[in-house]
Parts: sequence; structure tokens; C-alpha cells
Amino acid sequence: MAEIKGHNNNEIIPISSIIGDNFYIPSYQRGYRWTRSQVEDLLADIAEFLEGKSEKDFYCLQPLVVRQVLNGEGNTALYRVIDGQQRLTTIWLILLSMNHKERFELDYERPTRLSLIKDCSCGNEYCNDIGNDQTWNQYVKDQWEKLVSNEKDVELYHLFASKLFIQNWFHEKGFFPNNFIESVRFIWHDIVDEAKELTTFENLNSGKIPLTNAELIKAIFLGTFGAFNTEGKLRQNLLAEEFDEVERRLREDDFWFFLNSDSKPTSCIGFIFELMQSLDDKKQHDKQEYSTYFYFRDAIGERQIVNRPHKAMEIWSRVMQIFHVLEGWYADPEIYNLVGYLRAFNLDIKPLFQQYEALHSKSEFRDYLKARCMKSVAWESEMDVELLQTFRYDTNKDKTNRLLLLLNIAMLGNQRTSEHTGGTKQNKRHHQVLLQGFSQLQLAHRAYLPQQCSLCRMYERVCGRTIPCDR
Repeated sequence: MAEIKGHNNNEIIPISSIIGDNFYIPSYQRGYRWTRSQVEDLLADIAEFLEGKSEKDFYCLQPLVVRQVLNGEGNTALYRVIDGQQRLTTIWLILLSMNHKERFELDYERPTRLSLIKDCSCGNEYCNDIGNDQTWNQYVKDQWEKLVSNEKDVELYHLFASKLFIQNWFHEKGFFPNNFIESVRFIWHDIVDEAKELTTFENLNSGKIPLTNAELIKAIFLGTFGAFNTEGKLRQNLLAEEFDEVERRLREDDFWFFLNSDSKPTSCIGFIFELMQSLDDKKQHDKQEYSTYFYFRDAIGERQIVNRPHKAMEIWSRVMQIFHVLEGWYADPEIYNLVGYLRAFNLDIKPLFQQYEALHSKSEFRDYLKARCMKSVAWESEMDVELLQTFRYDTNKDKTNRLLLLLNIAMLGNQRTSEHTGGTKQNKRHHQVLLQGFSQLQLAHRAYLPQQCSLCRMYERVCGRTIPCDR
């Protein structure tokens, strides 16, 4: 039996590597429905990429999800396309329109006369304005009636219209170079289990389990160890357990919203991966949807690299280190309150983490957070009457509201610190300064605020405490 050609799962593969492969569109797939604008966007994106690319750059067409089966004789692989058929089919039409000598084969489980698409051509009859809807639609209608006659197949019509557009676009803009098949790539994802094929299709197309950066990254790590010795398999199991534990922890509401303002995504661990990529400041693939996956793939290295398992462990250790730092912030009442205050005013986690790593101790990080919090209300030195006069809820609502929230956090932090750790002199001095500032503020508001005393009511609402007031 001849050797069956295969591709590595979850690897980024160029179009050139699927040349000669046979793809099969199952009947449960919807028909080809890409419009002129979708085809044009893809052509323009590839053209723009090819014009400015460097030697190692590539353009990614997102995941191609397949299941490999054998033909009746058992000597040829067929790939049943579960997801990605619209882009795969459009690439097939591009190769046809370029008369590219090397192509992959495409066929449908349901009856479709693809031979008509292979043979049809606009010849020298090009549309005089492919950007005008009315002109273009009439052109396609005329060509369809002339070349395909009485055929009523809607899917065939969309394939036909797309191929005509590609040919007209190339006529105006010029062909891609033949070696574009090396630079344009898919993320290859093979579903091994036949029983999961239909379920995978349904989930991907209903949005239940989109193929996320996090899942692809997990596959890289697990795949790095799975093919090695017993030690590698143990590492694979340990990594899988840690991955799931991090995911479960991040899915806890309090922890997640301490770090994020957005609702929880399908894979919360993706937040750690994205933060790590951002901290490393690697922007090679930043314009692509799966840029985080590409970052980890580049960092771990190609499958054939000898020290790939060691490199993968180093990178995973960094992932876990970032997670444990954030978990430590969450567990520390004072840091939790201070970071929470800054996050309430849309400060991102990244600059806080960068500052944390630049400092030498947790106490230094606390001091930095306190200074950053005080700066948010323009309190960077001693409190004076001139500064106090700026805290008026009737004329400076945001600044006064921040100060009241900060005072509440100071009291909460002091209470927790004394209860759980006994506090430190430095922390106590910090809170005494804040509380002393509150006393001065209390005196000031009596002199400057209207009789209705809106500041007292705001403090009571924000802090849940009543302050003495003779107004």
C-alpha cells in the first residue's frame, strides 16, 4: 500500500502543502455562498500582504477543520471539510483562474457539476465596471446564460459568479505570483474521531465552541510532549491539569472581573496568553485574528526542533508565573482594593504588571499603587486648603467621587491589614494620612458646599458610612 500523505495537527501549513490533496464537502455543509465583496476583500488582503511582506511573513486563512478518510481502495486520503470550506473553495477558484498548474482537488458529496466551473471562462469579455452593482450583476447574468445555459443550480451560480469576478479582478490588478501558495496558509485542524465530525460542525457553526487562540495554544503544548517518551506523557498530563485549573480559577466571577471589564469569553485562560504576548511586545502577527496563537507557535518553535519540549516548558512556566502573580494580587486584601480602584477607572493590567516586575518587592509595589491612586485625585503632596477647595461635588463630581471611593478603600485596607497581618508602620502611616485628609475635607465641605450637603450623601452612598454633619 502506498504511504498516505498527512499533515501535522494544529500546524500552520502553506497552500503548497495541500497541492494534490483531495477535499470533499459533505452534504450537511451549506452551499458555497461567498458574495462578490467577500471575494474581493480576500483578493485585496492577499495582494496587500504580498506587496509588503518580508521573507518569513505569511498570510493566514484561519482554521481549516477536516477529518481524514481513505478512498474505497484504501490507498488515497480524502479530507472531509468540516469548517473553512468557503475560503478553501475560493482559493481553489483563484488557482483555477490563474491556470495554476498545481492544484488540490475539490468535490461535493451532493451532486454538483464542478466540471462546468473548471471549464468556464470569461475569455476576453470582461466587465467594464466590476465595482458597480448593477453593471456587475447584469454582466454575470449575461455570461451565465451564454456559458451555462439552462442550469438552475444556485450553488453553481455562486461558484460561477465568484470565478468570473476573480478573473476580472486579475485582469484589472494583475495575477498573484505563482509562489503565493507558499506564503498563504491555513491552520490545519484534523478531527480524528468519526463520531465527532457532525457534532464539531454543529458546534463550530452555532458558535458554541469556536476554535479559539487558547484551544490552539493548548494543542501546541500538549502536542509537544504527546509523541515523546513516558516522561513526556506525564508532563502532558500535568500541563493539561494545570491548564484546566487555571481556566476554572479564571472563570470565578470575582477573580475574572478583578482583572477584566469584559464578560467571560469561551476560554478565560486566553487572557493570560494575551497578556504574556503583550508583555513581550511581539507584533509580527498583530493584525491577524489568531495572532496570539502565532506568537506561541513562534516562541515554542517548529515541530522538528530538538529542544522543543524544553522550550515549551520554559514558556509554560512563564504562563503559570503570570497567573500566580495575579492570583497573589487577588488574595492580598490591600493590593486587591488598590488595583480594583485603579481598574475601576480603566487602567489596564499590563502597566501594573510591568511595574510589579520592575520593582524589587511586594511592599514597593504597594507603595507604587498607593501613589498611583493618590495621583488620580491630584493629591501628590501635602493636603492644603487650595487643593481641598477643588473637592466640590457640585462643581467637580468625578474628582470628588474618586476621593470618596479612595477614602473608603483606605479604611477597608486598614481594617483588613490589621485583622489579617497586623499591619505595618508604613501602611498605618499611609492610612492615617488618608484619614487625616478626610477630616480636613470634612471641615472644608462645611464651609464651601451648599446647605443640602450633597458630599455627605455621596460619601454615605459610596462608602456605606454616615459622617457627622451639622448641615
